[in-house]
Amino acid sequence: GFFISVMQTAWCVYLYILVHAGLAIADLEIYRVYRYFKMTETQTTLSLSKEEGGYYNSIYAIQLGLLTVLPLFLKMVMDRGLRDGIEYTASSLVRGSWAFNIFAMTTKGYNYMVGLLFGKAQYIATERGFVLQNANMVVLYGLYAKSHLYFGMEVMLLLLLFHANTVLPKSLLYSWSVWSFGICIIITPWWFSPQSTNTYWMRNSWNDWRDWLDGTFDKPKIANGSWKEWHSTMNTNYRNRIGLFNKAGVLFMSSFGRVILLLVVIGSLHGSALYTGLTQMEQFSVNSGRIAAATIAMGFVVFLYTSAMNSVVFARDAWLQFPDKLWKISVYRGLVRLGLFLVWNGLYFFALHVETGSNSLFRTWFMTGLGAWCVVSIFIEACSFVSDKSIITFGESWLPMKTVDGEPEPRGNGVRRALQPFVYRARRGLAAARGFSDFWYKEMDKFFGLIIFTILFFMSLLPVATMQTVLIWNEAFSDILAKRIGVQDTVSSILD
Repeated sequence: GFFISVMQTAWCVYLYILVHAGLAIADLEIYRVYRYFKMTETQTTLSLSKEEGGYYNSIYAIQLGLLTVLPLFLKMVMDRGLRDGIEYTASSLVRGSWAFNIFAMTTKGYNYMVGLLFGKAQYIATERGFVLQNANMVVLYGLYAKSHLYFGMEVMLLLLLFHANTVLPKSLLYSWSVWSFGICIIITPWWFSPQSTNTYWMRNSWNDWRDWLDGTFDKPKIANGSWKEWHSTMNTNYRNRIGLFNKAGVLFMSSFGRVILLLVVIGSLHGSALYTGLTQMEQFSVNSGRIAAATIAMGFVVFLYTSAMNSVVFARDAWLQFPDKLWKISVYRGLVRLGLFLVWNGLYFFALHVETGSNSLFRTWFMTGLGAWCVVSIFIEACSFVSDKSIITFGESWLPMKTVDGEPEPRGNGVRRALQPFVYRARRGLAAARGFSDFWYKEMDKFFGLIIFTILFFMSLLPVATMQTVLIWNEAFSDILAKRIGVQDTVSSILD
């Protein structure tokens, strides 16, 4: 019950920033209230005041970062006494255990959900000795991407959307606890990994990361040895062990934030003024059509991108034999990305852009792209749930029935024979859809990995290693020495 309640608090933080991001995108943070008894018009804020925003942020920070330490404090008081319990708990907070508690809470919540879906209790070990061995990017990303990093990146995206669109002064007062929450989920594995910001370890970690993505990693027991095998293993249960109804539920919960953003974009794409002669519902239908057209255009660009990157010209596989020239194919692929971004902009401004009342050209472009991206990303995620059974046995009952020599042909075999090509095409289509989804998941993991390495690079410019040594490793080492000295004193007193 404790872990479930803490996880619910985390969901409250997520919904909190989702609502604020939606209000900012829809330009509803400031709205007009008509005072009919005075026939005047004033402006007020639909969001929280600065004091209320700070209050709610403090509550979240206390619940997530401090109250989770309470069981540890009570345990230490019972084991060591009040004074030592207070001292140990205080030192734990200084060392960043509140961040670890948030991370551990997310771990427990994710594994609890996995247990409910698949009936499997599991424990994920860190695969490294505490305080003794550095864990590189492949190890930590392979362990925590699906349970922590994807969720943390979504929270960070909502924060960026909020700050990019808000008109509220001192908006950081509304979001500082959410920033802490998102950063803790993403960075905690590296904060508690020794020398994670050391330049030497970062370089080795980057090389291992690239080899893992390319399928040339020489350690098959770490994260399944390659991104392809890891991704397949992580999604096997979701593809093959649950039915269509449960898959729909998982997809809805995973894409809930994008669905809300899509509805916000459709409802506010026209700005604050309706088109002439249209009601609110008619305007919503017009906006839905515009987003549908933008989705088709973006889907076309996504298809071109997928085809180009998997073509003989731009695929990385042929270049892996020449490691010193891999930078060239990276440059070529980067030019393809830039070119297709320009293609999307050309399609938008040539065929999709419509002047709206109060929204600027950039804001309309941004909202249209955001709405189309939400739809395309949900479709990509849905394709990832295609099961192995569907690819192999889809339409099996529609195929012609085999007969033994001399037996009459079963009734309906002619129709089945006519349907046979369509069944095989459907199977190939399902396999292609899942391959399409896998490709974009790999692109997403590349992008997330680049973000994490960028954060680690900037952290390496700060004395993070020194802080880790002083706050975590020295403290832990002194605790070990104190325990050993205590054991030796006890043995000596007995022998004496």
